[in-house]
Amino acid sequence: MPTTISLSDAALREQAAKGTLSFKEKIEIAKYLDKLNVDVIEMPPLGGRTDVIFLHAIVPLCRASVICVPCALDEASVKAAYEAVSGAPKVRLQLRVPSSTVQMEYLLHK
Repeated sequence: MPTTISLSDAALREQAAKGTLSFKEKIEIAKYLDKLNVDVIEMPPLGGRTDVIFLHAIVPLCRASVICVPCALDEASVKAAYEAVSGAPKVRLQLRVPSSTVQMEYLLHK
């Protein structure tokens, strides 16, 4: 039985948190990662209008890779993330859902 290995790159997500990359540099990194056929390119969380514009800019450029966008656990965040990448051929919305009853009660009040 063959083993499948998927490569996921978090460079854009990590560098965006530090705020060290320009808009053009982020686009260039995404283009190069797609050319390298990285399976999943993890994007930074949506923080404002510039992040949505960035995603709209890279959607036509990334054809081989899955574009992964983290979302908060609310309907508005999921909807905004999906609309930002809706034209991409491969999309993944990343939700971090608490699995323990303590976390569900504390974070989601459920």
